Amino acid sequence: MRAEESTCAAPRINPEMTGDSVHSVFIWLVDRESKEGRAAFEWAMKKFIKDLPYAQSFHFGRVIASEREVVDSSYDYSFIVSFNSEEDMRRYETDPAHKTFLTETKELIDHIVIYDSRDSME
Repeated sequence: MRAEESTCAAPRINPEMTGDSVHSVFIWLVDRESKEGRAAFEWAMKKFIKDLPYAQSFHFGRVIASEREVVDSSYDYSFIVSFNSEEDMRRYETDPAHKTFLTETKELIDHIVIYDSRDSME
């Protein structure tokens, strides 16, 4: 199904990052100038995170361009999701919905960089 054939309502985003483990994903698209490619990617992501299992909170957004040398503005999208535990994060990684999303977007994504971290404020 193509993005323009169906609508997928934007999921609710929990404004407070909660949970012990955070999965930060940075995504570079194959063709960052393609409106159709962006629409298809955003539709697939919104469909994927609509009922995201195991997640406590998440953020999905576009890069903010910056002139500052310390800011990496080279990626196209970020997806940051938190989990109650490392075990929940591992379950998410192998969930069928996650695998389906990766399959549906593999032609749109050039590469991905992921950073996983655990809460250190306890």
